[in-house]
Amino acid sequence: MEMIVFEIDPMQIRVMADVIWFAGYSFLTVWVWKPAWIKKLKFNDPND
Repeated sequence: MEMIVFEIDPMQIRVMADVIWFAGYSFLTVWVWKPAWIKKLKFNDPND
């Protein structure tokens, strides 16, 4: 089996890390705030 080595410059690694961090942060934020949004939608009746 041959190992494939990718040549990646530090700048690309930094950008990728930032993108992954941002995606994870957004994912966590959505999961933390999701119950609040559901409650808001559920109890926000137009008849109020």
